[in-house]
Amino acid sequence: MSVHLASQGSGLVKGINAFEPYIYKMQRDFQAGAFIDLPTVILATTLQASAVSLFKLLPPVDDPSEVLDKRSIASLIRNLIDTHDVVEMMVAPNDEEEWNLHRDILGLYISSRIHKVQKLIAPEEAQKLFPHNKSWYWKRVKTSPLFTKQMSRLEDGEQIFYKSRRERVEIACGENAYPYRLIHFCAFSTCNVMVR
Repeated sequence: MSVHLASQGSGLVKGINAFEPYIYKMQRDFQAGAFIDLPTVILATTLQASAVSLFKLLPPVDDPSEVLDKRSIASLIRNLIDTHDVVEMMVAPNDEEEWNLHRDILGLYISSRIHKVQKLIAPEEAQKLFPHNKSWYWKRVKTSPLFTKQMSRLEDGEQIFYKSRRERVEIACGENAYPYRLIHFCAFSTCNVMVR
C-alpha cells in the first residue's frame, strides 16, 4: 500500500469513528420515537456500513504486495456517492414542493425494497412495516407539479434518481465536471465503471 493510500485509509477510519456516535444516537432516538424519519436512519446506517466495507477492502499497510481490488472499491465508491446524493436531495431542496417530491420518490423506493423483502419472509406483515405501498407513492410523484417525463423511469421503484449520473456529477462539480469525468473514466475504465 502506498503512503498516500495509507493516509487516505487513516482519514477514512477517523471519519468512521467520528460518525459512529451519531449513528447510535439516531437509532436509539428512532427506537424511542424521538426521531421518526426512517429513511434518514436507513441512509445514515448504509453510509456508515459502506465506509467500513471500503476500509476493509484496502490492503494492510504492512503488506505492500497485497492486491487492491479496484472493482470492488469502485462499486462501493459509487454507492457512497449515490447515498450522498440521496441525502442531498432530502436536505437541500430548492423549495417545499421539491422537498415533497423527493420525499415521495424516496418513499416509493423504500416501500418497493421493503415489500420485496417482506413478501418473501412474511407477506401479511409487509403493509404494517411501511404504511403506504408503491402505487400510493407513485401517484403522488406523478401528480407533483414538478413531474417531468424523465421521472417516468422511477415508476418501478427500483431507483431514486431521475437525473443521470453525468447530470449529478455536473451539478456537484460545476465547471470542474469535465476534468472529473475524464479522470473518472481513465481511472476506472478497466473496471467497466463509467459515468453514465
